[in-house]
Amino acid sequence: MTAVEDWVRSKIPLKEEVLWVGRPDQRVIPKHASFFGSWLAAISLVVWIPVLFSLKVSWEYLPLYIIPISTTAILFIDYYNRTHCIYAVTRNSAWIIRKLLISKQPRIKRVEITPSLKIESTPTRIKLKPFFSYDFLEEKDAVLAALHQAQEATK
Repeated sequence: MTAVEDWVRSKIPLKEEVLWVGRPDQRVIPKHASFFGSWLAAISLVVWIPVLFSLKVSWEYLPLYIIPISTTAILFIDYYNRTHCIYAVTRNSAWIIRKLLISKQPRIKRVEITPSLKIESTPTRIKLKPFFSYDFLEEKDAVLAALHQAQEATK
């Protein structure tokens, strides 16, 4: 077992058999990010670099500076959330474990896997419930296989 799997094992009840453990894409801009989002992030970084090196900052142009600053902030907040997130599938449940910035305890979301659970799959996410989805997966086929195996076990 890896360190991530050991950590997940400490957060999940011992009676649960872990079928799959993984993380979202760990790149700053995920591989499956939208074309618009990737270009927006790249342009904001290119615009932000001259702002850092300019000696005179005019308050008249403050709205022009807010756009690249806010876009860069959103990009890195998303990156932080993805790097501090672990997904797990057990025989009975699907789990999302996130370490939040200001909290010492991780936030744990759990969905019970039943035969009637509808699994929706798109190129960038696997959605189980309205507010429960696995996003930016690198090994999506393994997750789907584990979810279907868990569904079969509950029949």
